[in-house]
Amino acid sequence: MKILVVEDDLSFGMMVVQHLRKNGYKTTLTKSAKEALVALKRDNYNLVLTD
Repeated sequence: MKILVVEDDLSFGMMVVQHLRKNGYKTTLTKSAKEALVALKRDNYNLVLTD
């Protein structure tokens, strides 16, 4: 499962990504909605997590 994490707080985003990866998920971290839209155009994700 591929997960896109959108989080403007870098340290929190890294913590979330680290936890997800430890549990076997492929993740990408972006810091803004604009970056997330670019990532979504580039690749397919099963889930998008935002705050």
